[in-house]
Amino acid sequence: MIIDVLDMEDPVLGKNRQQWLNYLGASSVKINMYGMSNGVGQMISDIKQRASIGRLERLRIWSHGAPGMQNVSAGASGSGAVHWASLSVSNIAQVRETLAQLRPYFSPHHAHVELRGCNVAQGAQGEQLLVELARIWGVPVQAGTVVQTTGRWAGTVVQAEPNGALSCTTGMAVGTRP
Repeated sequence: MIIDVLDMEDPVLGKNRQQWLNYLGASSVKINMYGMSNGVGQMISDIKQRASIGRLERLRIWSHGAPGMQNVSAGASGSGAVHWASLSVSNIAQVRETLAQLRPYFSPHHAHVELRGCNVAQGAQGEQLLVELARIWGVPVQAGTVVQTTGRWAGTVVQAEPNGALSCTTGMAVGTRP
């Protein structure tokens, strides 16, 4: 199972909603997030309602990003961490238990998470966020270090493993399966 979480408050995603849904195709479950506090908690709840234990192969979160931060329901706002509307180095301790609820839903074979915001993996904060999420979820977590504009990976993609190891990867194309 593949789940795509789309932050519809993101100016690019919201404006081109139908184009994005067509681009992602029918191979995934789409969860549309709108501006709200605790979007992280709502995302986890929505995923748990749609996924079965051990069946989630790929989780992609599409929204605005910055080094060490991936929005979930905050659009282009940089204040999502305060309101739990983003995943961030600054709020990871507060949302850890909520995020950990997803761990049993991931497939034990080839599961991974893709944070599709711009610059999320850039620098020490970016790497720290990826490592923390990989440890919480028990699966590799990937993100880019540069602006991501078309839905295809651009530039270097960093992958964090649950054991804390970091590596560079090409990233998987949207239409391929793990």
